[in-house]
Amino acid sequence: MVPKNKIGIFIPIRLESKRLKNKHIIKILNTTPLEILVKNLSTIKGIKKKNIIICSPKNDLNKKLRNYCNKINCSFFQGSEKNLIKRFYECNKKFKFDLIAEVDGDDILTDPNVLNKCIKIINNSLIDFIYTKGLPVGLNCKVFTSNALNYINSIVGSRNNEDGFMYYFYKSQKLKKKILNYKK
Repeated sequence: MVPKNKIGIFIPIRLESKRLKNKHIIKILNTTPLEILVKNLSTIKGIKKKNIIICSPKNDLNKKLRNYCNKINCSFFQGSEKNLIKRFYECNKKFKFDLIAEVDGDDILTDPNVLNKCIKIINNSLIDFIYTKGLPVGLNCKVFTSNALNYINSIVGSRNNEDGFMYYFYKSQKLKKKILNYKK
C-alpha cells in the first residue's frame, strides 16, 4: 500500500456565536484562541500552517476571520453555511488532501500527540476513519480519508448538518473505522 501523504486539518469556525461573538479572534494576553490552536496543530509531523484550513460559512461576518487567518499564516475557506460536510467536501476539492483531521474551533487544547497517533495509524492502514473516545470533552480527535468524505457527502446531499455532522461518519456501515479508546 502506498502511504497517503497529503494531510490537512479542517477547523470549522464561525464568528457569529450567540454567546460570545468573535470568540476565536479575541485577544487574551497578547494571543487569541485561534492562534493558540493553529500553533499547537502546526507541531504535528507533516503539518504546515498552510495545511491548516479554517472552514467558515460564506457570509460577510467572517471577513474578519479571513483577514486574521492571513495574519497568522493559515489557510481560509468559505462554504456552505448549514451543511458542514458539503463545506468540507468543497474545501477538499480545492486543497486536495488525502487525509483530513477535523478539529473543532473550540478545541484549542487538542493534543497534537494524540492527533499525530491517529494520523500515523490511518496513514499506514486500510481504514477510512479513525477517532478517539474517552478523553475529556474537547480533546477527542477525528481523522478521515478524502474517499470517506466523498462518500459521506454523496449520502448526505443538501441536508442541514451544521450540528452533529460527524454522526454520519460514526454511523456509516460502509466506512472501515477504528476507535482509539482512552477509557481505562
